[in-house]
Amino acid sequence: MPSRCPHPDVCGSCRWSHLPYETQLQQKISDINGSFKLKGLTIRCPEILPSPVTSRYRNRMDFAIDFEGRVGLRQKGKWWRVIDNHTCFIADPSIEQQFSRVREWVRKSGLSYYDRKSHEGLLRYAVIRCTTTGETMVTIVTSPPRDGVEERQLKAALRKFGSHARPTTTIWSVNQSLGDVSHEGTLTIIDGLGWIEETINDYHYRITPNAFFQTNSHAAALLQTTVLEF
Repeated sequence: MPSRCPHPDVCGSCRWSHLPYETQLQQKISDINGSFKLKGLTIRCPEILPSPVTSRYRNRMDFAIDFEGRVGLRQKGKWWRVIDNHTCFIADPSIEQQFSRVREWVRKSGLSYYDRKSHEGLLRYAVIRCTTTGETMVTIVTSPPRDGVEERQLKAALRKFGSHARPTTTIWSVNQSLGDVSHEGTLTIIDGLGWIEETINDYHYRITPNAFFQTNSHAAALLQTTVLEF
């Protein structure tokens, strides 16, 4: 089966995109039960409930920004390089829309790009989240600005992005460490309320930038229903 990924040979994310979904589920059951057996446990997983949606479902994507201003997912085996303009076939369409705006903004911002080898530069990640209610959050992750001038320039650029791209909320996150992570930074709300709202099975959730939330909202509804049946 041909992979739905446009860059299956170089993208370092999905490894099973060439397999039919049913085959993926069978392999996962085999792996789970094999782990139980390896630990001497007698319990077995009888089945995996399939997701109601298997493409264009993912409500969070963390896009890296590399030292040449490329925005996308990482190259396989080259943690410092990014496949430019590469989103993902499992990302929600609203994430793809914001991704295009983020990529354009990165190129026109006049800000420096982070080099993961020298640890120099400003722009590191763009984290885009969305909900089934139509809300979107864009978090731009940077290194600490070198001085007040660069900080003012960055904030002005972020405000310009928010007014142009119009996500529900725009967040600035500062990663103070050399660790290459897209979360746990110091947060500043640029516009909006600093969160987005999701509704699953009539339950309402407020999602903040660093909050964990099931990345497949449709499967989350199934999981919730299954747990409530116990």
